[in-house]
Amino acid sequence: MSETENKLYIAMLGGCSLTYGSKTIDNRTIRSKRVWTLIEYLVTFRSRDVKQDELIELLYPDDRSDTPLNALKTLVHRARAILNELHFVDGKDIIRQCPGGYSWNTELPMEIDADVFENTVNEANDSETDSETQLSLRLRAISLYKGDFLPEASAETWVVPITAYYRFLYINAVNAVLEELAAKGAFQELIAVTQRAIAIDAY
Repeated sequence: MSETENKLYIAMLGGCSLTYGSKTIDNRTIRSKRVWTLIEYLVTFRSRDVKQDELIELLYPDDRSDTPLNALKTLVHRARAILNELHFVDGKDIIRQCPGGYSWNTELPMEIDADVFENTVNEANDSETDSETQLSLRLRAISLYKGDFLPEASAETWVVPITAYYRFLYINAVNAVLEELAAKGAFQELIAVTQRAIAIDAY
């Protein structure tokens, strides 16, 4: 199996899904909103260990029972079982237990569209990059942006600032591309980029 085939692909822009090979799971295949929120949250904050108390507050904000920790453990077990359906690696190796909490295993081969988008924008903004390469990179970046970050969870307070950040990167990239295309007289390309941008963000 090639390196590309061995990767877990995670989409977070314009919708959330996890794909390995021909198998995909998303919020339509996972009926439990809490399970999906757990996965989204751990992926989003994959750079750190997430404490149990933080997850309980996120997932069971109105639970006044004495057993939210047991409920969380059950939820993690269900999330791991769903991840097993991808036939990537064992769910326990994806959602790892750490002291006092859980973490998403970033050592596994995976590609996250939000990371690729951000890295491409940053590369284009490098002052040492020539103008033609900048244009090419920005065109690639805006093609990667399928819509807002985790749109189904857009009302969640932890999602709002991240959504604003990626949208800011996208709008700036689009504006830079439009200026460059106008300067080159590439009006057909300019119209296509504009129409797609308006479809994604009408305002």
